[in-house]
Formats: sequence, structure tokens, C-alpha cells
Amino acid sequence: GTALTGRYSPASKGRELGALANRRNVFVQGHEDWPLGTSGGLSMEVDKTNSAFGRHFSIIHNNAYMDVQREFQLCVESMQAENMIHLLMLNPYHIATLLQVSEIAKHQGDHSVSGDLLERALFSIGRSVHSTFAAALREGMARLSFNDPKNRELYLTMWRYIQNLSMRGTWRTAFEWTKALLQLDTLNDPYGMTLMIDQMALRGRQYAAFIDLCSESAYGKIWSHLPNMQISLSLAYLRSSQPKLARQTL
Repeated sequence: GTALTGRYSPASKGRELGALANRRNVFVQGHEDWPLGTSGGLSMEVDKTNSAFGRHFSIIHNNAYMDVQREFQLCVESMQAENMIHLLMLNPYHIATLLQVSEIAKHQGDHSVSGDLLERALFSIGRSVHSTFAAALREGMARLSFNDPKNRELYLTMWRYIQNLSMRGTWRTAFEWTKALLQLDTLNDPYGMTLMIDQMALRGRQYAAFIDLCSESAYGKIWSHLPNMQISLSLAYLRSSQPKLARQTL
């Protein structure tokens, strides 16, 4: 964990993120002790397939980023954790390396470092998004195709971050991230957020927000036949002091 901070980073020559950490980010704020550096060639573009059901975006990698991807593959094939950590020290904001080293820290029981690296990955993606992505995300209209392998890194980062938040018991924050991940591909829901969003809402005491979600046209009809949703909805009504609606839902 200490070796991955900006003070000891060869890539930033010991310089830290500092005041730049306070810049607005669509996902998470940066930490002042992170290395000073760019995303390394990560960016986002708007697809031409926009529709009334959402604005479609795609993450793109430039040639420099793809070179680091190839180095990452060599580190994976070496099966040496030290090589992966060294690659991250040289490329402190490479998403795939951040995810892998985060898993290494997790399996070693260092959940603090694991969560920190996941936040760094979200920060790196967040400062590389398209100028219209933040507004689309707030409006519930942001879409990223799971069929594109480059987009899947965002899905995986968000999913692991939700797991990290759940482990720490920050259920309300986990609920918000679950909603965001579900939004990216509402129809296909590749990470099965539909099977857990109700538990996140109940544990985070977001009863009204969950009831509102179940009342929306985008989710109401789709969720009406799911037992977990209907049972949780009944409990949400009961916790919201609406026993009549709770009994009707049951």
C-alpha cells in the first residue's frame, strides 16, 4: 500500500495528486496522496446509436494504452504478483492492473488497499468520460454496451466496489452504486443487479427510494413477477409505515 502512493511512485517522480484531487469527478474524488499522472490514453466517445431509451457511450483506448495492455498480459502470464505491482507503479492509472492488484490485496486481507485501488480505477475512468456522460448518468440515460470488452472494465470495477462497500457495511452508498450499474445496461443487467438491489435498499434504509423504483415504468412491470422484489417491496411499505399496502403486496 505504501509503495503505491505518489511519494514512492517512479512514474510521477514522487509527486502526488495534491490539489488536483479536489477536481469534480463523476464517480469518486481523488486522494491527495495518489500519484500525479494522466489516465494513460483512456477516453470515451458517444455512439451514434442514441435513442429515446438512453445515450450510448463507449470507452476507447489509444495506442499507448494498448501497449500497457500488452505488458499487462505478459505480467498475467508470468503468474508473479511482484511483476503486476511493479507494472502498476510504472502505470498508476491503468485500469486492468488496478483491478488485478486490488484482488491481490483483497486475498492478502488488506481490504483498505483493495478498496483504495478500486477507487483509483473509478477516478481514472471518471476523469476520462465524455463531457455529456455525467448529465446522462444523473438522468438515468447513460448506457454502455457490455458486448464491448473495453466497456466491461467499468462494469467489473463498479461490481467489485459494490462488494467492497457491502463488506464495510456502507449499504446506502452500495445501493446508489447498484442503481448506477443497473442503469448502464438496464435490459440485459449482465451483473444481476436485479437480484440484489432490493437488499441494498432495505439494508441502507432507503425504503422510499426503493418504492419509487418499483413504481417507475422502466422497472415496475419487469419486476412485478420477481418474488424477491415483491417481498422486499412489502417490507419497504411496512418500514415506511404503510401496513395496508404491505399486506396488499403480500
